[in-house]
Amino acid sequence: MIGGLLGLIGLMLFMVYGTLCLVRTNLFKKAGSEEPARMRQADANKGGSVWLWVCLLSATAFSVTSALTLFGLKVDKHIGNYFRQGMPLFYGVWGCLNAVFMIGLTILWYRMYARRRGIKVSDLDLPISGGRLWQTIKLALTVSLLAILLIFTCKFLFNSDFRFWYWAARPFTADKIPEMLKLLPFFLVAYGTTSVFINSLNYSTSFGRSPAANIGLLAFFDMLPALLIAVTGYGYFFATGVNGLFGNSTQIPDWMLTPLVPLAVMPLVTRAIYRHTRNPYLGGIITAIIVTIMTCINSQISFPA
Repeated sequence: MIGGLLGLIGLMLFMVYGTLCLVRTNLFKKAGSEEPARMRQADANKGGSVWLWVCLLSATAFSVTSALTLFGLKVDKHIGNYFRQGMPLFYGVWGCLNAVFMIGLTILWYRMYARRRGIKVSDLDLPISGGRLWQTIKLALTVSLLAILLIFTCKFLFNSDFRFWYWAARPFTADKIPEMLKLLPFFLVAYGTTSVFINSLNYSTSFGRSPAANIGLLAFFDMLPALLIAVTGYGYFFATGVNGLFGNSTQIPDWMLTPLVPLAVMPLVTRAIYRHTRNPYLGGIITAIIVTIMTCINSQISFPA
């Protein structure tokens, strides 16, 4: 178990430092930046802090509500001739809905506060040219494919993979690839939006001058909705002896354990990449691909009756 955990940590480090090594080459240098990202000075106006906490708490409340609503609508059970993996479908739709909500909040924040305070979109590292976007996509695909090759190589040479409890990065068979490609757009929207929100919009002194405190708090809020549901569900079970807080949907607390680690760890990966490249999309694409793979390979494929 300890070895598997070290393997997962090593895989995350490879995602970061593999990216930072390749972005220094002539082939991918356009995806990076000559100047590293620096923490922006937070606006002295208290309105900025109020907006930040309103966005964080609103997003948390919406995420909890949307998860329970999707469970109620049995999105994870909508398996037919196209989608054949229930759990990845649920996670993808859930993340996509939360991303759309966060995009709406961000637009509202910019129009009602940031623009009036003189903050420009160009100051937030959001604009990206077509050439740089293409370089970003190529670099993200290269790093992701190298990570997959690393997983298969360790299995071939040492009969070992990277896993810890719920979370595993291991070789997969060809039948999982179509399912990954179907669900990847959902995860790209979810993790790409998360990367932009955490890095472009909130790499500032709003939570103090410590970069570690900044990313630590943002990563905590990223995992907080799943944590709240899991802790509440299991707390009710431990107190009453009955797993009935969510009615007949007894799997809800268990299913909310699965995304805890990706939601907490992937912001750290995107921040490490962003700090050296000033490219919020690069880390978002890489983490979306890896999380899609890990989610799909650890879920069974169902076929319609």
